[in-house]
Amino acid sequence: MYSPLAAATPRSCLCYAAINAAHFPSFRLSPFFSSVVSAIIEPLNGIDMESWKNTPIVLPLLLTFVISIPTLALYRLFFHPLSHFPGPKLAAITRLYEAYYDVIQNGQYTFKIAALHAQYGPIIRISPHELHVSDPSFFEKLYRQDGRWDKYAWSYDAFSAKYSSICTIDHELHRRRRAPLNAFFSKATVSNRQGIIQAHLNKLCDRIQEYDASSRILNLGTVISAFTGDVATEYIIGKSYSNLDRQDFNANMTNVLQSSGAMWRITKHVRFLGPTLKALPMPVVEKIGDDGAKAFFAFLKVPYACICSLTAANDSLGCHADHTKHHVFQTCPARR
Repeated sequence: MYSPLAAATPRSCLCYAAINAAHFPSFRLSPFFSSVVSAIIEPLNGIDMESWKNTPIVLPLLLTFVISIPTLALYRLFFHPLSHFPGPKLAAITRLYEAYYDVIQNGQYTFKIAALHAQYGPIIRISPHELHVSDPSFFEKLYRQDGRWDKYAWSYDAFSAKYSSICTIDHELHRRRRAPLNAFFSKATVSNRQGIIQAHLNKLCDRIQEYDASSRILNLGTVISAFTGDVATEYIIGKSYSNLDRQDFNANMTNVLQSSGAMWRITKHVRFLGPTLKALPMPVVEKIGDDGAKAFFAFLKVPYACICSLTAANDSLGCHADHTKHHVFQTCPARR
């Protein structure tokens, strides 16, 4: 359970203190702080300040880097609002700690966090700006509907889908975007469509019995994914992709959806990668992608066509929203 807390920016007073410590012996710092300051200031002693104006731009940039990195580390370790929470010091300094387990170790940070709880306790600091809680007594406090709860931008922005309702960060904006869908997913509407779920459930049971009778090995993860996909697409866009009818249960689609987690773990840390991939034209991706990518983009074309038809219908039919949706999905190119 993530409970991110915003952090203040490092204060320039630390840099000011470092400079004063180098030139005024009466300025007193802790031994640890003094050693760090000395390491930062010592390389500057040989610089001729009179010739500073003739120094290439590279040197000021280098000095800025040399000073800012240790200053930021000190701030996050000792002055940050989360500094008193236990956890790995490296994780408190930089997100590279998390990136190592997410990217290099292929998504092992979840399991590393469990090990850190065993070492540090129920509430730990797992990044410069995040706490992780593993305590049932906090459940009602962290998962509650009352109040205003903005989503964690750093995590959701990695999906590069800021205009979708699920990735909307601001609480009020998310509420407005979610409102038109409330009736569509109400208890009454879902109850009236139990037939869709039951029909696919019967087909699921038939396929499982088929494999059982022939003593063949069945990947339940792929089967459940096929069942979920058929129910969701028929409920939402009025079209079933018949994944349960396919010999392999459309395993390529399942593999793509499961691998999206790995992509998200990368785009969290390599921020430009998501928008770059999203900017690629769909025909290019279909041409260079593997079978799973091709299957996924073939799937996307169907709801995209329906969304375009629905958008056009809102301006042309001039009728009730439910009737408009029903008319569009019945005449949508995806259903022909």
